[in-house]
Amino acid sequence: ASPKLMEMWNRHGKQNFRLTIGSEDWIMLSDPDDVGTILNHPSELSKPLERNAAMKPFFGNSISSSEGEKWKSTRKLMTPSFHFKTLEKRVEDVNKHCDRLFKILDTFNDKSTINLYTYLRPYMLDILCSTLMGVDSNFLGNINHPYLEASGRTIKIITQNYFSYWRNISKIFELSPQYRVMIKTVKALRDTSATGHYTTTMTICHTLYCIAKYPDIQNRIIEEQRSIFKNNFFKCPTNQDLNDMKYLEAVLKESVRVIPTVTKIGRQLHEDLKFKGFRYAWVAMKATLSNMLRRYEVFPCDPADEPQFAHHSVKEFEYKFIVELSANT
Repeated sequence: ASPKLMEMWNRHGKQNFRLTIGSEDWIMLSDPDDVGTILNHPSELSKPLERNAAMKPFFGNSISSSEGEKWKSTRKLMTPSFHFKTLEKRVEDVNKHCDRLFKILDTFNDKSTINLYTYLRPYMLDILCSTLMGVDSNFLGNINHPYLEASGRTIKIITQNYFSYWRNISKIFELSPQYRVMIKTVKALRDTSATGHYTTTMTICHTLYCIAKYPDIQNRIIEEQRSIFKNNFFKCPTNQDLNDMKYLEAVLKESVRVIPTVTKIGRQLHEDLKFKGFRYAWVAMKATLSNMLRRYEVFPCDPADEPQFAHHSVKEFEYKFIVELSANT
């Protein structure tokens, strides 16, 4: 659906436009100020109805599908996990799992190409289990684990549920073989559950793709790593080392801008809203992030100042979007 939306966005002058899908009206937002208005709204937290219908069998009334006070209380419980002081205490755990990953990847030297996603997903799941829950799960040592297989099916089933009207009619859906597959998948997820590894894995995959596509950028990343580690690439990075990776940080954030892991964010409005003088009635509203993030202009700069310029640009970008988008998504 995203390429079609991008095509329509270009056709309508790269601005907000209305889209009618069946009996529903959608307002597709791509203006950064308008997107900021709705994502920072204190009460408009409801996700689109069809999205929640597709996701709730898997995740229940969680942070991704809840609204109102339930969303706020859950978000409040999660916040301490992402404090910098908390993350700093877990660097050793991350380094341990990095060593495990590299030992596996080293076995593929001088061999045919491999699918990095196959190993990055259990690697990220191990990190989340270790840093957030204190459990050494070792999914990386068993890439065919039932949970990994089930979570791999989850995205496919959610997408099919999202775009299928009849699957939202429970009495009919429960008679289908697809329903039995979904129930089996849900059971595996609830027996062993950890969220967040999919989006993080996709972000790493997209970043590696972008780095591989531009060798000059890749070389500059290596130069920065050499300057930090003094050519000792076997050294485990400290928090200070990670903070010194300014160019790598800029590359990561630019990769997220070019290939957003989550390309669209939707809201089901409960009241009328105003955007730049235009009043939108109680309708569904979707923020098209891939469009919004690509509206930025790229300005030339002195190559000697480029690392500093890139870091300054990242800070402006972070203030404008990353902080705002993290508020109510």
